[in-house]
Amino acid sequence: MRRTRLVATVTVVMLATGSLAGGAGASAPAKKKQLTKAQFIKKADKLCEDSGEELQDLIDEYFGDLGPGEEPTDEALRDYADEFLPLAQEGHDAIRKLKEPKADHEQVEELLAAQQDALDAVDEDPSNLISSNGAFDESSDLAQAYGFEVCGSQ
Repeated sequence: MRRTRLVATVTVVMLATGSLAGGAGASAPAKKKQLTKAQFIKKADKLCEDSGEELQDLIDEYFGDLGPGEEPTDEALRDYADEFLPLAQEGHDAIRKLKEPKADHEQVEELLAAQQDALDAVDEDPSNLISSNGAFDESSDLAQAYGFEVCGSQ
């Protein structure tokens, strides 16, 4: 696995992973305010941006010593996934808690479902993080099509 492939994959994950949702787990008001599309994108992109450093630290910890063209061991991928997945799920859940625009509900649900499928695929087999048809490709494409600038970017 080339390290750049993993970095790109993790960047993609930063969507619905919202990733790592720095502080997104904080309690929210009982009633969520309906957001405009621009507000929804801005809030979700902020969650993704805030998580970038923590994700990068995790990548560096597990894969920083890999040389060009070197693949991580299965054990390293599993260990990474064991730390990555709870963070990614937290971010995904934080974005899910945002109140998307009513008119965009189906599109956002499709995106979040694709993200959850990718997280589940990585949980089942961590090599999905680095496969040529990346687990997060679909959710990344959907995020970009929706208009996210940070979330889902590569």
